[in-house]
Amino acid sequence: MATPNNIKLPAAALRHDRVEDLQAALRIPNITPPTLIISEHVTPSEEKYTRNGIVRDVNVVVKNTPFNLIISLKNSRLPTGQTIDFFHMTLDLILLYDNDSPGDKPVDYLKTKPVDFKPMIDPKGETATIEVKIKTLTSQHEDSFFKAKIVALDPRTGKEFNPSLFCYSEPIKVISKPEQLKKRKTAKKRTLTDMLVETINRIERTQADQSRMITQLLEARYQQPVPAHHMPAPPSPMASPTMGRTRDLLWSDVNSAHKLHEENIHASSSVDFEAVFANFITTFQNLPPEEKPSKVRRLMRAASTQDAERLAELIDLFTAEGLQQGIGSDLSGSAAAMSGCQCATCPHKAELLKIDEFYKEFLSTPGSNSGPSFS
Repeated sequence: MATPNNIKLPAAALRHDRVEDLQAALRIPNITPPTLIISEHVTPSEEKYTRNGIVRDVNVVVKNTPFNLIISLKNSRLPTGQTIDFFHMTLDLILLYDNDSPGDKPVDYLKTKPVDFKPMIDPKGETATIEVKIKTLTSQHEDSFFKAKIVALDPRTGKEFNPSLFCYSEPIKVISKPEQLKKRKTAKKRTLTDMLVETINRIERTQADQSRMITQLLEARYQQPVPAHHMPAPPSPMASPTMGRTRDLLWSDVNSAHKLHEENIHASSSVDFEAVFANFITTFQNLPPEEKPSKVRRLMRAASTQDAERLAELIDLFTAEGLQQGIGSDLSGSAAAMSGCQCATCPHKAELLKIDEFYKEFLSTPGSNSGPSFS
């Protein structure tokens, strides 16, 4: 056993009755005796290592550089009401190899002890800080880790109490240079703000996914012809005043969907105009003949100025490329011929006159008989 360092203690610490109190306390049967524990390892760095499949911590220190071990007493209050403190003992430190073999194996040395230490006791005697300086390297001992054994000694004899009062430190690795230290990165504790930001980001991602799905559904809807029985019925002349607001709402919904659809069309350079036009013609053809005028009238009354201009441009292009005649000329002729019909029971005369009046109103500029107008 190494001779303990001399410690300057208050005179009360050297009273024999205090030492005898501790010795008696260690021998009291059926009670938990006082024990030494290391409450903190104050070392420059820590690392992880694995032994026998178990991950453990190792304290990394620099050779000949002091570090601290803070010692405290557990179960220091006795059933008799007495309290054991560090004034009842002196402290010794022994450097051992950290291995799984039974028994303590001190670190080998020839002349110079491999460790120096200096205990410092707080004024109340409740804690002790041991400043430790290790003078040998882990690499000099086949990369073996060390551990410190702190032992309480009887100040009168310099020997261990019976039973012994001691504790062990965590594994210690000794390196030669401070540059070799690798400070362990501690996990940052998540704050309430971090959790809120994470939740908001997750909600935004979900909304973006839903928006993409809606866009895909709208694209698929635009590519499919609408059956005639799914088209909304024309408003009745005696309809409620809310019908106009409903129509405006429907048109705003169509405009919103149309804008979304246009964004996707602009992103693709391979839009098949012919297929869209064929779909339009097919849809119009599937309408019942008696509903066609009212549906076109309702659509154009709710159309925006920009949409009306685009439709006028389209009609001009069709006229220049293929029709070669004024829009509605055939209808005018048909209506005129039908108006001369002398059949009193003709079932089509009234309907043709109605269609004739609609196209005259729709395709004629106020005050003029030439050219379409959508203002």
